[in-house]
Amino acid sequence: MKKRFLSRKGFIIAFLMVLMFLLIMAVFYREISPFSRTPVSFEEVWKTYQPSDALLFDRNGRVIHELRVNPAIQRLGWTSLEQISPALVKSVIGSEDRRFYSHHGVDWQAIIFAGVQHLMSSSTRWASTISMQLAALTDKRLQRGKAQRSVERKFDQIIQALALEQTWTKDRILEAYLNLVSFRGELQGIATASMGLFDKLPSGLDETESLILASLIPSPNAPLDEVVRRACRLRDSLGFASSEESIRETGENFFFSLPYPAPGCPGAGRGPAAFKDGKKRYLQPGRESSAVCI
Repeated sequence: MKKRFLSRKGFIIAFLMVLMFLLIMAVFYREISPFSRTPVSFEEVWKTYQPSDALLFDRNGRVIHELRVNPAIQRLGWTSLEQISPALVKSVIGSEDRRFYSHHGVDWQAIIFAGVQHLMSSSTRWASTISMQLAALTDKRLQRGKAQRSVERKFDQIIQALALEQTWTKDRILEAYLNLVSFRGELQGIATASMGLFDKLPSGLDETESLILASLIPSPNAPLDEVVRRACRLRDSLGFASSEESIRETGENFFFSLPYPAPGCPGAGRGPAAFKDGKKRYLQPGRESSAVCI
């Protein structure tokens, strides 16, 4: 037992030494990495963002026809950070990147902890910050795929996240992330998730709904029990007052009432009822998001 402990301890020490070396080399690596190009700007992401439905307006600005043009995802208009509930923002940061406002793109402390966990338990979960996730969301080369190994891809995400934070503000990083991340099935972006799951604007999300949405991000198609467990742990860490009963009841309202198949699965592209009732619509006249009754 003693020999095994020392061997594992040696692996951990070796890992930490290698990681420190990588930290020193990260600055130089950016100059030679094939993935070290200047990151996309916030303006480019915002301008190229398109909802999944094409809308036809009459001369008075009223919607008279809509056509689903992207069957793979369901996406509504861009939502500014000011239009998103503070409870949702707090929940997402608490779930995905607790030190978001204090690091510069990479949470080295979390990466070291994740690396130790990997050595101890063979866990494959990495400590991706919101900036690292956004780098992958805005650059297809950094997304999951067979062409690149997991460790190599993660390292390139780190480099791009560091570069991203040199040109983007924290609020813009968070705003873009909340508009591009998937929440459940084909629902992409906070506006779509809020309207599709709770039939309300992102600004109106309460603590319970925010906990559920934030808990969906790590695994958008997770079963109800798993989402409830995540939400309860997140509630405790944030000090929210939502009860487990209210979290479960709120989750059951959409888990067992509307189908949300993942992209590419049977039924994908149908969309939830909130997008079909013809009463609430999230538009972006003048490229600004708003809710309009038609």
